[in-house]
Amino acid sequence: LTGNVVLIFVLPVALLAVCFLFYVRTVPDHPAAFAENPEPLSQVFRQLLFDPREHRDFTLVWIGRFLLQTGLTFFSTYQLYFLLDRLNLSPQDAGQKLALVGGIGIAVTTGFAVMGGVLSDRWQRRKVFIYFASALAAAGLTVMAFAPNVIAYSAATLLILAAAGLFGSVDLAMAGDVVPDKSAAGRWMSILNVAGYIPSAIAPVLAPLILAIGSAPNYTALYLTGALIATGAGFTAWRIRAVR
Repeated sequence: LTGNVVLIFVLPVALLAVCFLFYVRTVPDHPAAFAENPEPLSQVFRQLLFDPREHRDFTLVWIGRFLLQTGLTFFSTYQLYFLLDRLNLSPQDAGQKLALVGGIGIAVTTGFAVMGGVLSDRWQRRKVFIYFASALAAAGLTVMAFAPNVIAYSAATLLILAAAGLFGSVDLAMAGDVVPDKSAAGRWMSILNVAGYIPSAIAPVLAPLILAIGSAPNYTALYLTGALIATGAGFTAWRIRAVR
């Protein structure tokens, strides 16, 4: 198992380090010029605000990302505790399982991201891939909710990571299609990114309340709630009018 961990993690990291050093040594870099009249911080935050009624489709994309990311955050935050509490693994065994499944998951996530992006552009379809990603996430979280062993946990994890890869690439493309002002695309993409950051702050606050339902820790309730929330991403995509 140790050899597998080395192959999965150490070699890719070493390769990335070599590529980074090559980039730093060969690509010239020049300091950015300082703005003469920088905007006040309050103005920067105000630019993250927009009228949801005026930009309906963009709002739906924002909500969809928020919902799916919330479900994924339930999974990522508590999967170690799930292995320890539900499957009764030792900390060492749990860490090894996380490393092994996570390493395989990198390939799954990347593969689904590339496949989704290429096919979505080729077929000029966005929504169907969001539906599929939402269904994959809900299926993975549901399997996780009732997983009795490491095999079921691994299957659930790979389903969820596949959903994350597929959704990530196609959702970004769909956001580019509905950006209200393409001349200020950076601003709107920054607003969209907020939808991915908020769940990492609120999900760990909500999760303990769900885990406390019935006989704590109630991982079944937690992951079923995550599955229900992730399903909402498909519903919001269905309501978008500007893309197919």
